[in-house]
Amino acid sequence: MANREFGYQYETSPRKLEPDYKRTTSKKKVPKSSQEQKQLNKAKTKKKMKMSFEIKFFLNSMLFFSIIFAIIACQAFVEQKYKEKEKLRQTYNEMLSTANMSSDFNSNMRVTASEYGMQTKSATLIDLGTSDYIESPVDEVEEENGGFWSWLVKWFEENF
Repeated sequence: MANREFGYQYETSPRKLEPDYKRTTSKKKVPKSSQEQKQLNKAKTKKKMKMSFEIKFFLNSMLFFSIIFAIIACQAFVEQKYKEKEKLRQTYNEMLSTANMSSDFNSNMRVTASEYGMQTKSATLIDLGTSDYIESPVDEVEEENGGFWSWLVKWFEENF
């Protein structure tokens, strides 16, 4: 049609060459007999069975992974609570040890004073126990906010 040496060749368009040409489109085949209809029905049922199997497989796999995710999230929740408990225990032990040091200092002072013949205060010292010197550790410990797992655990607690 278009050639460089000769330029454009007029009157060579397909519509001018064949003006009555119409494109044929493929139509659906209509089954001619009942046997062909049965074969089509079998093919359709096989396709439906295959699709239903694929859908069941997908849903089962999604259920499996969601259960695994829930187990992992619960384990993370338990781990987080355990770490908080250990932090509280550690702060309590530190506070307890500082209280014991002060009571040990007082008792050591009395023993050394009596050994060397020194007089102590005229007031009598009474040991009230360590629980009088210690406040609850929950008030003093600050919670750490942040982290993906803590957010996930809070979300689970709110929604479930």
